[in-house]
Amino acid sequence: MTPSRREFLMRSFATGLGLVLPTRPAAQMRIARGDTLAAGLSYHAPTVAAYIDTLLPDDGVTPAASALGVDTEVSAFLASTPQVGDAALLMCDWLDKPGPIRFAMRSERQRLEIMDLLATAPQSTMEGWFYSTLRLLAIEFYYAKPEALVGLNLSAAPQPEGYLPPWA
Repeated sequence: MTPSRREFLMRSFATGLGLVLPTRPAAQMRIARGDTLAAGLSYHAPTVAAYIDTLLPDDGVTPAASALGVDTEVSAFLASTPQVGDAALLMCDWLDKPGPIRFAMRSERQRLEIMDLLATAPQSTMEGWFYSTLRLLAIEFYYAKPEALVGLNLSAAPQPEGYLPPWA
């Protein structure tokens, strides 16, 4: 089966990240503990869901991202790309460790403060990488759902393939 354009772009993105991310120590620690990437992502599922819901909350018109299953799609994508998934697990550990409570149990104000710290971090740091990568994945999966487009008042594309690119 030929991959769709979206699948091709997502796999290309993951491959590019896999080439530049220094996640071997994180992967070695995970393997030494006997954990699988899927088990780590399962443990951090509430963290990923809270993180994505903080990025894309319920606004009264469109549902929160986790209500549409975006968190499980992001986790599945991370599980399918080991180096990216290991880097994300490292950051999920970081999100859950700063205090006595996990990220998902923090107040919305506290989560927003942490997100602001991540959003303003340089792209070359793990914090900046994590913010931009999970934001990109969450937006990609969220707006692929028809329920997320309800509040945008969009009309159908003018042709079966969508809008023409600007260079056409």
